[in-house]
Amino acid sequence: MKRGGRFRWLRTGASWSLVFALGSLGAYGVWTFQRAHRLYGFLKDGGRGWTQRVYKPDGDLGFAPVPGAVGGDMLPGGPPIPTRFDQHGFRVPISEGPSAGRRPLVLALGDSFTYGAACLAEDAFPHLVARALGGTALNAGSPSYGLSQVLILARRLIPRHAPDIVLVQYSGLLVARAQARYTHSFFGVMPTPFFAADGAGLRLQPPPFGNRVLDLPLTEFRNTPRTVSDYASFLRRAALPLFVHDDAAVAYVQAGQRLRLLPAVAADPEPVIRHVYSEIAELCREHGARMLIVLLGRPPGAERRLELQRHAAAVDAELALCRAVDAGCEVPVLSEAYLWAYGHFRGSPPRLVDSHPNPRAHAVIAEEVLKTIGSSPAR
Repeated sequence: MKRGGRFRWLRTGASWSLVFALGSLGAYGVWTFQRAHRLYGFLKDGGRGWTQRVYKPDGDLGFAPVPGAVGGDMLPGGPPIPTRFDQHGFRVPISEGPSAGRRPLVLALGDSFTYGAACLAEDAFPHLVARALGGTALNAGSPSYGLSQVLILARRLIPRHAPDIVLVQYSGLLVARAQARYTHSFFGVMPTPFFAADGAGLRLQPPPFGNRVLDLPLTEFRNTPRTVSDYASFLRRAALPLFVHDDAAVAYVQAGQRLRLLPAVAADPEPVIRHVYSEIAELCREHGARMLIVLLGRPPGAERRLELQRHAAAVDAELALCRAVDAGCEVPVLSEAYLWAYGHFRGSPPRLVDSHPNPRAHAVIAEEVLKTIGSSPAR
């Protein structure tokens, strides 16, 4: 090939590369603005989320309550559910003063079921159990948490607070979230700690990157007027920083996975379950706490149930919920009768706005916990 021909070939290749790069950048820009537009509408139309900043990024947990924060959990068709955290990050009733720390202290660990999503704090089962016992609830449940966060909190809170009773939730979603680098979010990516597996066994890994969505002023735009300047401010201060950060971070993680530079997520749930519940049981023994495992969601199979019961008494809360609706119900099914009994309905005619346990369901769960406390020997 002549020298001039070679240069023409190189110039042509460079031109096509530039065209491809500009086209890719343009396509990414269009996609990003489409997502931003949807997010803007989601916020303005009262989509699920918080009225105020009640959660913050956390290097170990991925995200955690802001101590002392007060806000509201937004539900369609009505006012937000008042939400408050005390100085330790425990969920407490909105009107309750500083915790007196009356014993027994009941520490509760889990996800949104334990937290009491769509319910007032005083209607959630940890508070009902503590109140029935004349004690204090330390509700450390949080929406979208997994077994990785449950274990981290157990390591922090059991030695620090020396609770008398520790209620540890078991649900399939808790396990699945501990086997993933990200968890559910209404918008943005929520990185979380996870379990990795190698030849040496399980290792608890920190979140793969920092949480950006909770650092941005997204909640500010829920109540501002829809104007051109408001939308421009939203793009500049919230949407574009969020999507660019998350897209770059996820791409980095995906590249690391393909190149095997990052640890692989544990694929087998059984070692994760065994590791988490056995360590929490040991922490409870060391600090004089009584541990109960609250079964919510689809009950575990026979082998998994036996594994859980090796560590603590199991509370068949979901089975109790089913039997309260239909005495012949042996497995939880989101049937119409179940949802009408335990879901959250608003409007006229009533429509289901959230399928988390409602106050009636939490009362059934609390009653089953109290029965187990009264019937099973302390460990």
